[in-house]
Amino acid sequence: MKREKTHISIRDIARTMRLPPMTVSRAIRGGPVEAALKKRICAKAAAMGYRKGVFSSFKRPLKNPATVVFALQRTIGIEISNDYYFYTPVYFTAARLLTARGYQCVLTDIIDEPSLMNVSSGDIFVFSEKLPAFAVPFLSSGSLRRSALVLQGENPMGTSFKPDLDAMARMAVHYLVERGHRHVAVYSPLGNTVLGRRADAFCQACRKKDAVVDVIDADSGMKDKSAIELFAKSTKNMPTAIFTTGGFFTMQAYGFLMRNGYRIPDRIGLLGFDNFGFYEHLEVPLSRLYADLDAFGSMLAESIIASSGAPMRKKETIIVPVRFEDKGSVLPVDKMRINEVNV
Repeated sequence: MKREKTHISIRDIARTMRLPPMTVSRAIRGGPVEAALKKRICAKAAAMGYRKGVFSSFKRPLKNPATVVFALQRTIGIEISNDYYFYTPVYFTAARLLTARGYQCVLTDIIDEPSLMNVSSGDIFVFSEKLPAFAVPFLSSGSLRRSALVLQGENPMGTSFKPDLDAMARMAVHYLVERGHRHVAVYSPLGNTVLGRRADAFCQACRKKDAVVDVIDADSGMKDKSAIELFAKSTKNMPTAIFTTGGFFTMQAYGFLMRNGYRIPDRIGLLGFDNFGFYEHLEVPLSRLYADLDAFGSMLAESIIASSGAPMRKKETIIVPVRFEDKGSVLPVDKMRINEVNV
């Protein structure tokens, strides 16, 4: 007997409008989509009866199905767009696998205790940035089925996930040193725990290769001048390549360098760690390291399945694999025109 749909999914809307599911998702979630197209998508979603926050198109009948709550924490962390470009694809992959096993999956914002109480019937909670202090008493009480997982940051109550920073640093430094870059820089907000750790890993890998590394603290910028601009105007010896630890800072560095005579890749190299796929569409496509989001989503689903129906799991960290994509934004030093820079 054919099962009836209980909810309209983003894929249903995308199929009807003949658009990519990610475009529909970005429009509905408030991501970067052209205004007229976003209006058409939202109107179609409303007409089809789409309910924001519900992933599953089918609910497989189970005797006691678990409900997984995927939480976005938009007020936590520097990059608001991380919710769309990083966490949401991970959530969608995990939700697709989980609904096939009979789980009910919900996406929502959890930024305070009232928003948590709106989904208090959930059994498993996945937080994007860190485990909020207000959630600990709730998760510690009641049903033993409740458990929490954290995609980045520490989780004192269970499982957390982290990109393989050692592999990221080794790949980045090997790529740079192999091209003759012995004096490089890392651009990162050192006050941000997640991004600061990426910078530390990069610096350690540089030291192992005897490469000189300048640390540019993105938090040291002024209201009208970014930290990288202040650094470029104060140093007498610019590095030949810059590594950035997050998408916002990659774009900040890219914009300043291209506007001020440091043309990429002829006069300086730029390499970033992030999951912003649109970098390949810039005037100068950027090479990048990134977490494998498909693998991330699969690992998340497996961990959720393992934690279902069990008490709080012991504290553990799952390492997410990192990939490299070379778009040619770092040339070998002997092919660059470093001395032609004019700022």
